[in-house]
Amino acid sequence: MKEYIPRIKKFGKKEHSKLLLAQSYLTERKYAEAIAECNAALQLNPKLALAHLLLAQVYADIGCFPEAAGACRAAMDVDPQLVDAYLLSATIHMEESQNLKAIEECRAALKVDPKNAEIYSLLGDLCIEQKLYAEAFEAFRGALQYNPQDVTAHYKLANLYLQDKKESEAIAEVEAALRLNPSFARPHLILGDICFAGKKYDAALIEYEEAISLNPQMAEGYLKAGLVYLMVQNYQAALHKLRIAVTLNPKSADSFCHLGDVYLKMRQYEEAIAHYHAALELNSQLFEAHAGAGDTYALQGNYQEAIAEYRSALKISGSECPTGDGYERQNRYREAIEEYRSALRLSDEIILPENPVPEAHGENGS
Repeated sequence: MKEYIPRIKKFGKKEHSKLLLAQSYLTERKYAEAIAECNAALQLNPKLALAHLLLAQVYADIGCFPEAAGACRAAMDVDPQLVDAYLLSATIHMEESQNLKAIEECRAALKVDPKNAEIYSLLGDLCIEQKLYAEAFEAFRGALQYNPQDVTAHYKLANLYLQDKKESEAIAEVEAALRLNPSFARPHLILGDICFAGKKYDAALIEYEEAISLNPQMAEGYLKAGLVYLMVQNYQAALHKLRIAVTLNPKSADSFCHLGDVYLKMRQYEEAIAHYHAALELNSQLFEAHAGAGDTYALQGNYQEAIAEYRSALKISGSECPTGDGYERQNRYREAIEEYRSALRLSDEIILPENPVPEAHGENGS
């Protein structure tokens, strides 16, 4: 690249030579120089759409998203047919969590280029984020219509089919993905999920382990394998898998929560509480962690702490339990817990200790 820049300079001071020089600076990550050359090109020719687009790319690369969005808009104003400007604008909006604006840009881009598989794929991802599942279906179908070799589109379409409980269609898309790329790990997670839902735990574990073997750094594979071991009550194996999942993805609230579930089953209550709390620090709205912590406190005889967790779970689920509230006001905590657990539809029965931890004296205490 050091030899390339002087040759560009020989082209003269025209705007196109400055644009080429800006591109070379961007390749070398010399962002200030790239911006300067883009601006110099635009001073010579404000209608040079590619200069606006390149300037937008530079700003996007350094995280100056408002400036990048403005440069994209300038490029589209100059050349409304410049599809790459719409695509970059959509990506910028997505980076700023402005998914609806990103969707609008994708739709506009498809009006210009209705056979662009890349735009369909991005639109599908955005629609999933916004829970616009019907439009996501159509987007990924569009991606595959114009690029049948798009392995990721097959996989994401399989996920949508599985969510819609169309297992045969999901399996067909998974098989298509694996034909195109036999080393793609994620389709095996879908096959495992189908087996897991059908309580075919041995078959599910085979698929999850295959996913892990293909991608040993994929935390989700260990998480799902850990859940299988939890279901078949192989708690040591579950701990092993879930600990790896947490190591690979320490921000996974679900992994911490399910570790809490394993420790709860093993009656290691302090460990269970610690992991439920770790899960809630990552996601305070995780229903399962509040419910699990409630059960753990209840089994320890810490009835008031248990009730506080059940109440949090009820609030998240949008449910109420007036009967449980009534029992709590009467200090009939065992009955309150039974009512709260019933309202939360917690399936596993628990046996509450006869001698709960004494209530701490507070401002309402004696």
